[in-house]
Amino acid sequence: MLSRLRTEIFPEAVEAEAFGPDVTKFVSFEPNSNRGSDQFASDVMFGHVTVEKKSGERLTENVVIKIQPSAEIAHLVFDCDAQFSNEILFYTKIIPAFRKYDSDDILSTNFSKFIYGKATCGKNPKDDIIILEDMTAKGYKLTEERLAIDEKHINLALDRIGKYHALSFKLQAEEPEKFQELISQIKPTKRDNDGSFVPKNFLTMTTMRGVKPLRDDPRYKDKLEDLCKHFENATEYADKYQEPSESLNVITHGDFCRNNMMFKYKNNGEPDGVVFFDLATIKYCSPVVDLSFFLSLNTSPETRRLHWNEFLQRYYGALSQQLVGHSARPSFETVELEMRKRGVYGYYLCSFFLPSMTQTKTIEDWDKEAKDEEFSEDRLLQEGGPQATESLADLVRHMLDTNYIFEV
Repeated sequence: MLSRLRTEIFPEAVEAEAFGPDVTKFVSFEPNSNRGSDQFASDVMFGHVTVEKKSGERLTENVVIKIQPSAEIAHLVFDCDAQFSNEILFYTKIIPAFRKYDSDDILSTNFSKFIYGKATCGKNPKDDIIILEDMTAKGYKLTEERLAIDEKHINLALDRIGKYHALSFKLQAEEPEKFQELISQIKPTKRDNDGSFVPKNFLTMTTMRGVKPLRDDPRYKDKLEDLCKHFENATEYADKYQEPSESLNVITHGDFCRNNMMFKYKNNGEPDGVVFFDLATIKYCSPVVDLSFFLSLNTSPETRRLHWNEFLQRYYGALSQQLVGHSARPSFETVELEMRKRGVYGYYLCSFFLPSMTQTKTIEDWDKEAKDEEFSEDRLLQEGGPQATESLADLVRHMLDTNYIFEV
């Protein structure tokens, strides 16, 4: 890959004016051998590229390069061809369409700069590539915490995703034909499950893990009937909740969690900037797809209990601020009801992702297990141990305590 970058890809990028119209020559690319990544749906390389302007001046950019994943499990779970297509669509068409309405410059400050990309839509996957600015060079980094992050990080991320979501409301209202043309190009990224990789009742198995500890709890045992009936058809509801809602719809991030955001910090350690990345699974659907996953996976039980309403208000305040005087501005009650109706979506994802995160699994671990072991109910319900089971039970308690609505 390194040879192709130097002899083909970066020279092509220069010719396409990816580094600017006054850049005429590729000089060198040096990988950063000390950087790695545990990204699931792509293989990642970091490094710095040097190019030369017409004047002879040389510029060096720190970049992150994404190519199709080598791990087989990624291709079993996702349509990786569609993922590359979607991410390039986001940077080359959706962001330019949104800029007209971006008065707060959210797109430039909260997303990595796109440099170059190519998606062949399955014709030649080895040519699929995305090159972005490496934001770590500007002081951004992942949180040290892998799961629960504090309310300052959460509020900052909610503020920015709310402002980003507002751009969809504006474009839908002002240029509906253009918006429809954009969302028609978003490709589904989930592979159809025929039961050969994981059982078709996989989500029912994993979601029920958080219910079992509550069966003998006098506070909750009489509140589980609708929830259990709902989980019997969890796969169908998970698919439904990724489709457009009756009331609120935006172009979501699609995989909005701590793993796909980096923060910049003040001298006192407080976060004062955030960038979002990995836009491969964008969807046109309810904003709750983003909110519910983030607030389910990356909050502790105590933080949810103490700050839940604050989090919803923070998100709504950012969204609403961007839509002052606009006919597309929803009410807080509409957003809150949407969370109660579709917020269980975040729990679906957490039911299998959280246990793996609890025991620090890598993509190599997942790939090996997919090749060497069968997915059994016993194994699923033991992954992450008692800590993971209790974390899922806490999420079920939260959904019941905040009056989530479970379709049956």
